[in-house]
Amino acid sequence: MNNTPLIEVNHLKHDFPIKDGLFGQTTGQVYAVDDVSFSIPAGSIFGLVGESGSGKTTVGRALLGLYSITEGSVRYRGRELVGLSRKQWHELRPKLQLVFQDPYSSLNPRIRVGDAIGEALLEHKLATPDTLRQRVTAIMQTCGLSASDYDRFPHQFSGGQRQRIGIARALILQPDFIVADEPISALDVSIQAQIINLFADLRDNFGVTFLFISHDLGVVEHLCDEVAVMYLGQIVERASRDVLFAGPRHPYTQALLAAVPTLAGGVPPLSTLARGEPANPAEPPSGCRFHPRCPKADSRCQREAPQLRAVGSDIFVRCHYA
Repeated sequence: MNNTPLIEVNHLKHDFPIKDGLFGQTTGQVYAVDDVSFSIPAGSIFGLVGESGSGKTTVGRALLGLYSITEGSVRYRGRELVGLSRKQWHELRPKLQLVFQDPYSSLNPRIRVGDAIGEALLEHKLATPDTLRQRVTAIMQTCGLSASDYDRFPHQFSGGQRQRIGIARALILQPDFIVADEPISALDVSIQAQIINLFADLRDNFGVTFLFISHDLGVVEHLCDEVAVMYLGQIVERASRDVLFAGPRHPYTQALLAAVPTLAGGVPPLSTLARGEPANPAEPPSGCRFHPRCPKADSRCQREAPQLRAVGSDIFVRCHYA
């Protein structure tokens, strides 16, 4: 694996305005992503995990220019992406792709899957109508589909096959970087394993770099090289996979891992579990955002916001007492 960063994110912020009233006045902000920084080496899979509403999907879409960026910097191969024009994004789009969570909703039911996979090639003038079918069937076979599937329609495929179609659509443009947003959460467990292995093969055989967004810690542990844990718009812990799963430092990460069912069974100790529900991201708590749910919080946590700091070699934690 190459240690040169393909993607560099520095102090990323994205706020959603809250609209209210007859004329849609802005009455507040949802702080969906607040001061997020990380880098992804070329040829690696970077995992982004957290509960629903933690901001992980917003991060992925902001990296691809699908959401505006309130503050911060996103670089691809050293090139700043913030502020690019629509034309510049269109030229860059083949290299930066997205795999959706719901494969069926991203497919037009009236278009044959071969045409759906190949339409981006024609849009970016990377193939001619004469060469299109050959290019598409080759990538379909790479993704575990048959060449005979070209003329079928989305409703004729299972969920796992539709996800393979979505991956083929992203891969057809030979991208460097793919954001995979909860790509297996809607699939059966047996199909999940197939898609996970496909992602690993794409990394190993084609050098594709991934941002893998998930709430499934078991999948992240199996697939990812490095992991960042998000809570209420902030990264609270970031480390290599082996280090993070062997000894999580942040109480939130500890709570997430404690809640994962194991074959041994039993009930996790209360001292490791988070209390209550996440706060409203439009009104984040003062101090540490996790302190209302943290079993270890004290008065300092209530008044003083911790910074993400190094606590070891390539281990970063947003906690006063890590």
